[in-house]
Amino acid sequence: MPMEMDIIGQDERLTRVALRGRLELVDSSEMEHRFLDLVKLRPHALLVDLSGVSFIASRGLRMLLEAARMQKARVKGMVLLKPQSLVEQTLRLVNIAEVIQIAANEPEAMTALGLSRSDQV
Repeated sequence: MPMEMDIIGQDERLTRVALRGRLELVDSSEMEHRFLDLVKLRPHALLVDLSGVSFIASRGLRMLLEAARMQKARVKGMVLLKPQSLVEQTLRLVNIAEVIQIAANEPEAMTALGLSRSDQV
């Protein structure tokens, strides 16, 4: 399954994006541009739901790191939510958690972003 992206919630403080499928070199260029354009256009905290991502390659890792760099420059948070086991292993193997927080559930993600549960979108 090629990578898909949906905005599943947004308000003045938080944009929530769900990624699904396999993020591989073959189909990632267009997705990378769409995702990074979304990050550029929405100056909010960013919650990226990875529960639907079954595989992530180096291009996907680079995309997430670039988004984190943009968020840091704007002093906005970014959290990766509920990655599947294989994806989480990959993220931890490359120490991405040193740059982007990984949360197992929504309350943990909201706390990491400095938002209360009532701020959820």
